[in-house]
Amino acid sequence: MFSNPPAKGEIRIVKLNCVNCGFGLDISEQMERLACGYCGTQQIVERSGGAVHLRGVTEAIARVQTGTDKTAAELALARLSKELEAVRQQRAEKEYYWQFALANCRNKLQNVTIIAVILGTVPSVFVAAMFAAFAGAIGGDIGRMSGGLIGFLAPLSAIAILTRTQLVKHDSYNSDKVIERCNHDLMQVDKHIANLQMKMRQNYQIANA
Repeated sequence: MFSNPPAKGEIRIVKLNCVNCGFGLDISEQMERLACGYCGTQQIVERSGGAVHLRGVTEAIARVQTGTDKTAAELALARLSKELEAVRQQRAEKEYYWQFALANCRNKLQNVTIIAVILGTVPSVFVAAMFAAFAGAIGGDIGRMSGGLIGFLAPLSAIAILTRTQLVKHDSYNSDKVIERCNHDLMQVDKHIANLQMKMRQNYQIANA
C-alpha cells in the first residue's frame, strides 16, 4: 500500500516484488503494466481498496478467461435447458404418433381381412353347394351337411389366410415394421436428449468451478 500522501507534485511510489523472481520493483501511481527489470516477466498492476499488488499477465488473462467461460457456460445452460425441454416434448409427441400408427395398422389389417372374408363368401357358397350336391348323391342328409360345411369353410379360411399374408408384406399393414420404425425414430430422439444432457453436465462443471 501507499504510505503517507505525497507532497504536491510528488509521485507516489510503492515497492513490490516481481511475481516470478522476487526482484524489487518500484511501482508508480500511473503504472498499469510493467516488465521485471531482472527476469523480464510481464506483470499487471492491480489496485483494490487502496492496496496494490502485481499479477502475472498469464494469470490475469487466465482469470479473465475463466470469468468469460463461466458466463458462456451459464448462457449455454439456459439455451440447452430450453432445447432439452423442446426435444422431450417432441419425443412425447412422436411416441403418441407411433402408438396411434400401430393401432391404426392393426385395425386396417383386421378390417381388410374381414372384408376379404365377406367378399369370399359368394364363391365359398357356390363351392359348398357343389360339395353338398356331391355328398347328397352318395350319402344322404348327413353327407350333404358335412360336405356343405367343409366346402364353405375351406375356401373362406384360405381366402382370409391369403389376404392376410399379402397385406403384411406392405409396411402400412405390418405391425412389426411399424414397431421397428417407431423404435428407430425414438432412438434418434433419445440420442439427442443424451447429448444435450452431457453438454449440460459439462457446462454445469464450468459454471460452478
